[in-house]
Amino acid sequence: MKSVRSFASRKTPSRRRGQVLVEFALVLPFLVLILTAIVDFGFYLYDFIGTNAGVRAGAMAAMAARDDGTPLFTDSEIRAFIREGHGPLNPIEDGGIKIAAKPADPSYNGQLTSVTIEVQHPHEFILPVFIMNDQPMIMIRSRLETVRVSGMAP
Repeated sequence: MKSVRSFASRKTPSRRRGQVLVEFALVLPFLVLILTAIVDFGFYLYDFIGTNAGVRAGAMAAMAARDDGTPLFTDSEIRAFIREGHGPLNPIEDGGIKIAAKPADPSYNGQLTSVTIEVQHPHEFILPVFIMNDQPMIMIRSRLETVRVSGMAP
């Protein structure tokens, strides 16, 4: 006499296999979407942190001045420092970099020159699901103001 348990165990594996495949087919698109969202957010953070690092590198270069107060680096060299500090992924265009110097700024007792560096950098998303306001990109903005210090030339 066969037990009920052995009879049920013979039919269960094929039914379970089909059920598992159907469940996996239903869940797989959501898993791929979540994974892509995580990767896309990681690229955004990399781009955001790289933009800020580039602005800091440019500010360090803009801060250096000779003993007479003239800047050590030109604006094009400062732009190169910004691009190098950002990194190679999704490079910063020259049009998105603004460098403005204010000679004899009253904020610094009329003696020091302040330099403002602003970067606007577009970040494009990989997955079109994350498009906001019909825009496939988001602008990353970074602004830093520093003081040009005389005698910082190496």
